[in-house]
Amino acid sequence: MSLEYQIAIVLVLLIPSITGTLFLLKLIRSQKAQQAELTEQRGQLGQLFNEYQIKSQEAVQNQFKGIVDTLHTQLQSSQTNMNRHMASSGETLTQVHAKLAGLSKTAENLAQVGADVNRLQDLFKAPKLRGRLGEILLEKLLAQVLPREHYIVQHAFKSGTVVDAAIRLTDTMLVPVDSKFPLEAYQRASEIEDETERRRQLRQFHTAVKKQIHEIATKYIVPDEGTYEFALMYIPSESVYYQIVTDSAQEADLIEYALNNHVVPVSPNTFYAYLSVIAYGLKGLRIEQEAHNIRAQLASLDRVFLAFMESFQILGKHLANAQTKHGEADKLVSRFSDQLSRVSGQTDGAISAPGPIPLARKSQDSEQSDLAAS
Repeated sequence: MSLEYQIAIVLVLLIPSITGTLFLLKLIRSQKAQQAELTEQRGQLGQLFNEYQIKSQEAVQNQFKGIVDTLHTQLQSSQTNMNRHMASSGETLTQVHAKLAGLSKTAENLAQVGADVNRLQDLFKAPKLRGRLGEILLEKLLAQVLPREHYIVQHAFKSGTVVDAAIRLTDTMLVPVDSKFPLEAYQRASEIEDETERRRQLRQFHTAVKKQIHEIATKYIVPDEGTYEFALMYIPSESVYYQIVTDSAQEADLIEYALNNHVVPVSPNTFYAYLSVIAYGLKGLRIEQEAHNIRAQLASLDRVFLAFMESFQILGKHLANAQTKHGEADKLVSRFSDQLSRVSGQTDGAISAPGPIPLARKSQDSEQSDLAAS
């Protein structure tokens, strides 16, 4: 093998190595340039980060300082409010203690009132006292609504029976009102919890109510003595009246029994409504009576005016006759004056006596014109 050939083979083998070496060198230079650029960028980023960190620390410190100042102000305000609330709470506690002392006294008073109520209930167990209470309540209610002349307390009939009150609607007609208080039977029925025993007590209560209704219907409805064909049964207790109404709606028919006997049960509230209607009716009757009196007075005035007109017409006729006679007399005076002038032979105006006559005539004419004008 010749030398040239060997050299060519070596060159062929070295060219790729040289090319690769050159490429590696170029790549190393490129990496060094990139590394230097990265180092420079890293330095710039570090500087930016340091600046940002410094600014962030300053901002955080400022915000923290503002928060601390705000918290300090709020704490001072809260402490001030707390001190004020503590002072107010102290005053409130003092007032609460005072009110508690008052409540304690009120509780003692309530206990005393409870004892008084128990004693009052013991008093109401007596039928006469309970009946008297109903009469007093009835009288008070009548006095609040009606004029005194329109109701009678303790009205006596010819038979000797006495009704608690009577409402006078007209001069001759009365509505009897009797107070009934079936409290004992109602309390027995209300206090029992056993349903069977309660129904038995309710039947006794219904029997007591019907007995009182029958008593009112037979004793106090007396048309021959001026009462209407019905009477009012005044029940002073709203609870008792409610029991009667509810039992009537269920099974007892107490209201129907009362109405069949011409008795109308009323409680304080419903009786007040009845009395209000009656009061308006009485007011209407008074207005009607006053209108009748006014019509009578107008009729009397009409008769007086007719008599006056008749007298006035007669007076007018007399005045007309007087005026006619006055004219005739005036003519006679004028003729007499003319004849007297001719007899005396004097000229007109020489005689002194007839001179005033025309003046008198003129005055009379003016009087006649005034009368005619009037």
